[in-house]
Amino acid sequence: MENDAFLAELEAKLMEEDLEEGSIDRVLIDLRQFSEYYRTTNGVPLTVEALRALPSVDLREFRSYLTQRNMAPATLVRKFQSIRKAFKLLAPERLSEIT
Repeated sequence: MENDAFLAELEAKLMEEDLEEGSIDRVLIDLRQFSEYYRTTNGVPLTVEALRALPSVDLREFRSYLTQRNMAPATLVRKFQSIRKAFKLLAPERLSEIT
């Protein structure tokens, strides 16, 4: 499954960063949620290539989706920190576009 490949690649990159296991787990949980949202809304799994081409509107829509689910502001911040981490490791050329 392509989504599993995406998360496996992300996990390998996170391990190279020498992060604590709890931090890696949180990033993976957050990105698993984002990738499931992406698959549901776009009909295809999230891949590294899809991340590199991801329109910023998809991130805004994901933020709106989380807000509608009454996520706490701190949770939203953490989830988007995780997404930024994924961009930093897998699509660094796009990192400046992620706010």
